[in-house]
Amino acid sequence: MSARKNKYITPNVQHFSLDPRGAHPDLTFQFKPTWQSLCRKDVLAASEYEPYMTLPRVLIPVPGHPLRPPKMRYGWIANEEVLVEIAKELDCAVLCAPATFSDGSDDEDLDDDEEEVVKEEYNNSTPVQAILTSRYKPDKFPNESDGHYVARRAGWEVFRTFQRVVNIVRSEELAARGTLALSLTLFRNSTPFMISAFTNYDLTSKRLPSVDDLDMLARRLGLQGDAQWFLDSLDWRWHDNGQPY
Repeated sequence: MSARKNKYITPNVQHFSLDPRGAHPDLTFQFKPTWQSLCRKDVLAASEYEPYMTLPRVLIPVPGHPLRPPKMRYGWIANEEVLVEIAKELDCAVLCAPATFSDGSDDEDLDDDEEEVVKEEYNNSTPVQAILTSRYKPDKFPNESDGHYVARRAGWEVFRTFQRVVNIVRSEELAARGTLALSLTLFRNSTPFMISAFTNYDLTSKRLPSVDDLDMLARRLGLQGDAQWFLDSLDWRWHDNGQPY
């Protein structure tokens, strides 16, 4: 009895962010379909690539196929200085929890009134006040942007603050409500913040943003240049989803 082969059909997706049908772009190793599992030692080499202006169609997920492409994100490297300014404008910074120390005594012996005063003073601290008072003065990392350093020096939880900014913009702009996200991309030996409009796993959605929508988002978030396709920092490898071939 002959084995029956499964038939897989690539979704018939038409979008300005995709290669035209019939295109055969040169693919570097991280974008070529492979059953061979890449490992952590490959991550630095995988981070060295040029972002795609249009996505090669081989990276469009095929429903039911056991080999899944890496997650590709369409968007921009975040402008962290602008995100800091927007966070101050919206007064939406998330502050790091104050450090607590224990001398080994029973916590129940702490004065409840004194503890409440400390919490109230902390919770009423605004982003602008936090920056002006410079609650921390950490060393600046070699590859750290000025915006990231300012936020960290102010005592902000940087990722959660920037994520809150993006979530507010997403709630304000109808075209961004479906897939806009703050994420991390694997790019040039680093994992910078990225404004992700959508991914290759969203391409069958009926609510993808238009060119005008992307222009509006870029202006609101201080982003320069055209959106491009970047590798996700976590799902950067081809992988087997465990289904039989």
